[in-house]
Amino acid sequence: MFNMFNYLQLKGFSNEKLSEHFEKIFDTNTEINNILMGNSGAVLKGIKISYLDEEEKNIHFEVNIELNKRNVI
Repeated sequence: MFNMFNYLQLKGFSNEKLSEHFEKIFDTNTEINNILMGNSGAVLKGIKISYLDEEEKNIHFEVNIELNKRNVI
């Protein structure tokens, strides 16, 4: 299972930043794990982190997940 909070800590996010954006991080983490668990062979390829404002109050995640393509007969 993927843990967005641990990932962001590795990327240098402070506990204060994690707390400030807790809801958005939690929701994104849930969405990522739902996709990964619901699609056998899905691979998380990357996450881009940006802010939608200069004050860094609105965080934005661009998540790249590669889904396994299955041939249906």
